[in-house]
Amino acid sequence: LDLSAYADSAQITWRSSNAGQGAHPDWVSYGPSTNLQVPAHSVIIVTIKQYDTGGAMPNPFLATVSGTVGGSMTVDGVASKSIDASNIGHTFTIHSFPTSTQDNLFVSVPLPATEEGAPNVGDTNLPAPHVVKFEFITGGPGTYAWNCEFPCGWYQTDIGTSGGMGGPMSTYGYMSGTLHVV
Repeated sequence: LDLSAYADSAQITWRSSNAGQGAHPDWVSYGPSTNLQVPAHSVIIVTIKQYDTGGAMPNPFLATVSGTVGGSMTVDGVASKSIDASNIGHTFTIHSFPTSTQDNLFVSVPLPATEEGAPNVGDTNLPAPHVVKFEFITGGPGTYAWNCEFPCGWYQTDIGTSGGMGGPMSTYGYMSGTLHVV
């Protein structure tokens, strides 16, 4: 799987056939898609380019890698089992549905925040991303939810800024999606 985490879904527009990611181009988003499909009983290799800034994780447990092969990841080529909880950009967290009879699956990987005000690279209009890589193993076929567990879902309403866990955090296609194991 090759994914990216962007500060807003408009950044996906020129990189993907899934341009625009819906009605909220200013919402933080994963791309190019949030509807993922992987094979059953397989080692899945994931690469995530993390372009967004962040902050402190309210729950430091989520700054630690869980459910990956070896309980680790690499960040910009350096092996790690956790990152600084005060500098989280997003997480990539897969979990089983509570009433599911399918194989249990829990994977949670923290993504470090990109430095606020980092210069853009070339003509991309984006800073250099942190590149996070990890592997996990699937069981039998099933459908799982995945989402970001960092409260990054700030969004504008008619009466001002709202969020934390709202907007893009609670809307499939932005900071959450589905993992289909087939």
